[in-house]
Amino acid sequence: MRLPCAGWCGGGRVNKRVMSDAGAAPGAPARPPGIIFILTDDLGWGDLGCYGNRDVRTPRLDRMAAEGLLFTDFHVASPVCSPSRAAFMTGQYPSRLRIHHAIADPLGPEEQAAGMRPFVDPDVLNLQTVLKTAGYACAHFGKWHLGGGQGAPEPADYGFDATRVVNGRGPTWDTSDPYFRARSTGLMVDEAIGFIRQNRDRPFYINIWTQLPHAVLNPTPEQLEPWLDLHKPVSAPYPGATASITPLSKTWTRRWAAFWTRSTKWGSAKARSCCSRATTALSLIHISEPTRPY
Repeated sequence: MRLPCAGWCGGGRVNKRVMSDAGAAPGAPARPPGIIFILTDDLGWGDLGCYGNRDVRTPRLDRMAAEGLLFTDFHVASPVCSPSRAAFMTGQYPSRLRIHHAIADPLGPEEQAAGMRPFVDPDVLNLQTVLKTAGYACAHFGKWHLGGGQGAPEPADYGFDATRVVNGRGPTWDTSDPYFRARSTGLMVDEAIGFIRQNRDRPFYINIWTQLPHAVLNPTPEQLEPWLDLHKPVSAPYPGATASITPLSKTWTRRWAAFWTRSTKWGSAKARSCCSRATTALSLIHISEPTRPY
């Protein structure tokens, strides 16, 4: 039985075949699906091979799109980071939650004047709380950005059984490593794999919310090596930024690819391999991006 995967972005028409049933064997009781929600940061749909990009190599994401669902009509609740994440988690418009902009600590004068909250209200009903009532084990690994200042709840207070986050409170990683961001997707996937193994006999819901490919573009030497022939020695604080940074710059696209491609190849392959061995049927890997429509 092949492992079906849902494709890219969170809404709209489907232009690929519907994924096959990944439930239990014929005659066996149906089991709830395991769910992994991968949310990238500042990745446009046109950055992927399955949407026609010929510079950035994303073979495993392209395979997931080919074997699952590929969405071609896109709608987001907000073009800004924190509001869109709040909408994903609660199913409510960000304005109802009073999250109007990216949450900073402390909030700026404009945000304060608009009555913006410094964190999402943990008493608002959210997806993981609903899933837990159905017996799901729930985890969040990666970027949070829904409130991490003084007085903000930890992500665990929103119904997650396990968390490890950046841009939030609670358990995290050693982010002092200058290459932490470049390696961060692998670390998040490792946490997710461990959680799946711990909960292999029950349904699970996991957020893997990456920091990539959001700046700072500082790939490791290993990630950058395939693109060294494109190097342009200009003054920049990080090797991955040494290119003419314009929206249509092919050189910049390939520098960016060094930062993004390695992590998606490694992370999606490891997650897929582990999930295919889990006893809980995996029916959905959903990949989306909170802000960029282009």
